[in-house]
Amino acid sequence: MATKAEGRLDKQQQQQQLQQQQQQEAHKQQQQLLQQQMKQQQQQQQQQGLQQQQQQQNAHYWQQQLLQQHAQQQQQQKAH
Repeated sequence: MATKAEGRLDKQQQQQQLQQQQQQEAHKQQQQLLQQQMKQQQQQQQQQGLQQQQQQQNAHYWQQQLLQQHAQQQQQQKAH
């Protein structure tokens, strides 16, 4: 019985190691992609100036803007 359990453990460990390697590879690729995107953004910003810069801000920025606009609208309605 013990040998069967040990065999299973070995398999699990091998799978875990494989997964870790795959994750590390994926992580490397993601980092490379991010670096490429950042470089591209910087180049575009230099070429096209502020308008492009604003459009390239991340989704979080836009969400904040929308929330702020919404809050301002509510305040304006109260003011009226």
